[in-house]
Amino acid sequence: MAGLKGNIRRALVEDLATINTVVAGAVMAWPMAERAKRLALTTLLYDNIDMANYELLVFEEAGNVMGVAAWDPAGFTLAGDEAAPGCFIPRTLCQA
Repeated sequence: MAGLKGNIRRALVEDLATINTVVAGAVMAWPMAERAKRLALTTLLYDNIDMANYELLVFEEAGNVMGVAAWDPAGFTLAGDEAAPGCFIPRTLCQA
């Protein structure tokens, strides 16, 4: 995974705002109608309850959260910062 120089760690409650920014950026990059993206986004943002019920990892580079992986027994989600194309952040998180 050339270009990745960050680290993966468990997410903290303090990361929620940044995690949601990354998720929002990923969702808004989906190739679909803007209204559909806005509607989907409201269900995909994380809160304190999610922190207690999901396992969350973040990928950090230079102190910035660039990607997030979240899962529970029912499934998982991945999101990566669209500002870092080609860096395979979601794939890196999945392999962690």
